[in-house]
Amino acid sequence: MGLRIEVEDLRMHDIIDKEQAYNLLASSKDGLIFTEGPVWNAIDASFIFSDIAGNKMYRWSEEDGLKEWVNYSFKANGNAYDQTTGQFITCEHATSRIVSRNKEGKDYTIVCSHYKDKELNSPNDIIVKKDGTIYFTDPHFGRNPSKVGVERKKQLDFQGIYKYAKGTLTVLDDSLTAPNGLCFNLDETKLFVNDSPEKSIWVFDMMPSGELTNKRLWATVTGDGLGLPDGMKIDNEGNVYCCAQGGIHVFDQNGTKLGRIVFEGQVANFTFGGKDGKTLFICAADCIYSLKGKICGVR
Repeated sequence: MGLRIEVEDLRMHDIIDKEQAYNLLASSKDGLIFTEGPVWNAIDASFIFSDIAGNKMYRWSEEDGLKEWVNYSFKANGNAYDQTTGQFITCEHATSRIVSRNKEGKDYTIVCSHYKDKELNSPNDIIVKKDGTIYFTDPHFGRNPSKVGVERKKQLDFQGIYKYAKGTLTVLDDSLTAPNGLCFNLDETKLFVNDSPEKSIWVFDMMPSGELTNKRLWATVTGDGLGLPDGMKIDNEGNVYCCAQGGIHVFDQNGTKLGRIVFEGQVANFTFGGKDGKTLFICAADCIYSLKGKICGVR
């Protein structure tokens, strides 16, 4: 089936070529249920992703195909690499923890789990700054009675954006309804965070200390289809890609919407990868797809 894109600005044609097909890499036939958190590893040309509902993590490469990476993941969601240590950092829904593993998926270590003696809600999405500082969102989704959660009462009375550095966990913002996907701008002086139920993307200025200031609404995510604002990434020209209603919505660096890559199923997240960094590896419910983009992504 040919790729479908919606164009709101002609620059969308510089993002992706519609003259290609959706390339299915894995699906429910391979045991997948609800996929999330893909991260590309340029060293061994593979990407790792979570299956939250399946309670597993997988590794995919062109050479080996789909392989189980972690058998019991505590309903892992978002993932990231710490470039300063080589560790693989993961958000766990079932335990409300941030954890780390080595490149083989071993040496499991708890990074943080509580804020002021109260359990985190359910860490959702995560990124790591070049200096090793961890930033993550903590909505309540993993405490809801669903296939991606373990029902239990919340201990915190807010849903926050956090940073973790040098053993200290700091709340950066507690004003969003349910913060979810996040990404830095190109020089890591700004942080973009979306608020799923509000269908909005906010931007903060990053202070030298790593704290956030000057919160402002950056874009509203409109459109029909399954999903709400979720995983976000940025390309080397500063365009922001947000998985949301009906696919992947693309905005320029000023928040002007360029268009949407359309999917029928719910798209939760994606990562840039491939030899040139231009391939989009996409988590869409129980499927994994790849599409060839035109601009290298920030990895």
